[in-house]
Amino acid sequence: MTKTPNPNAPAFLFLIKGPDLPAAGVQYLYFPKEIDKQRFQQDAINTKLFGGNNPLELDVKGMENVDFAMSTSYLNIRVDKAMPFVWLGASIVMLGLVLGFYWQHRRIWLRIDEGQLTLGAHTNKNWFGIRREIASALKKMDLEVDEKSLDNGGNRG
Repeated sequence: MTKTPNPNAPAFLFLIKGPDLPAAGVQYLYFPKEIDKQRFQQDAINTKLFGGNNPLELDVKGMENVDFAMSTSYLNIRVDKAMPFVWLGASIVMLGLVLGFYWQHRRIWLRIDEGQLTLGAHTNKNWFGIRREIASALKKMDLEVDEKSLDNGGNRG
């Protein structure tokens, strides 16, 4: 584990098992760079890990075939498991928008009180069209009405 995303002082932790070692094995810490071995006291750490004496010496002949990356990529590849829910929500919203923008919502109600007909209507768009349709429906019932008089309460006077 590292505290930063940069490979600062990389180290390897080995679990070594063998005939003269405990059955659970012994941990050994190795720093590939010589400057990190001295800076972090690799020999002192390994002596404490072995319980006082350090019989092992892990060494690499050279680091000429090892490349250390000098740049870091900040590109993260992730799987978002919530995307099906996002797409489902987006499709429900699009369905609602299509219904709201392309279909007209209309309500027409009639009420008869003591022989007087009261007509009301509501629409979310094209109120000229609903006014014309109400006038033609009333004409079919033998009630001659000017469609412009149906606006905002008709002629109340």
